[in-house]
Amino acid sequence: MKLPLKPNLPKRLFWEFRYDEMIRFYGKWKIKNMLKNETAYLTGKAIRKVCNFFDLKPEELKCYIRKQSRPRNCEKKSLIVGLR
Repeated sequence: MKLPLKPNLPKRLFWEFRYDEMIRFYGKWKIKNMLKNETAYLTGKAIRKVCNFFDLKPEELKCYIRKQSRPRNCEKKSLIVGLR
């Protein structure tokens, strides 16, 4: 018996919000687990959409936690100016 071929999913799938093909192939549980533990970056808009669609809280997502732990752009600029 042959294993099913993986679907040809575009890299920007989370930004385009086409989840039906992903869910059919991987299953909702696996996608939620990947979002929580493996996805390192999503835009703020993508985070909101993913949370609404998969019934998640932003605090559960690795990318959200990572984003919160990084300094904001204005803080980076002030650090750079202070070094000059």
